[in-house]
Amino acid sequence: MKSLALVILATSLLTGCFSNSVRQQEEFDSYTLIDDLDPKVLAAKEHIDVNLKSPLNKGSIVIKTSDVALRVTNSHKWAQSLDEQLQLLSASVLSKYALNPRISYEINVLQFYGSTNGKVNISLSCKALNANKTIFVNSYVYEGFQSDDGYEALVLKLKEGYISIMENIAYDVLAIR
Repeated sequence: MKSLALVILATSLLTGCFSNSVRQQEEFDSYTLIDDLDPKVLAAKEHIDVNLKSPLNKGSIVIKTSDVALRVTNSHKWAQSLDEQLQLLSASVLSKYALNPRISYEINVLQFYGSTNGKVNISLSCKALNANKTIFVNSYVYEGFQSDDGYEALVLKLKEGYISIMENIAYDVLAIR
């Protein structure tokens, strides 16, 4: 009888620990950059390749905590993979310009994060190709400050900055005609 009570007690403790750890893993906020995009951009994304440098490719929002330290957040994640979101956001912006549809883009994102002081950093390089011939390579940097505290304000500022960079890329492509 005593051993049966111990088995029941051990089982209930293990079940409680398991359900607690599952609950803790599921409790996080997720953020998106693309909920307001027109679904037509899905076709345009084929000409755009976005590559994220680590730790941006970990699925979580990244915060710069010092001159040499980046923190990958545990409870603030991207709703979809960040590279796919940036690919769709790029297609959305570029589709608003009369660009040659044969041009493809290789975008390498080095920085896409906020910081503990509210500063937002984005840096990337873009190579534009026409029929596998490089027509330009350029680097782009965006720095700004969040208007409010919090992750929502950070995500909105990151989106604003990325759109600004993509508009500059569109202007650069238009200038080489």
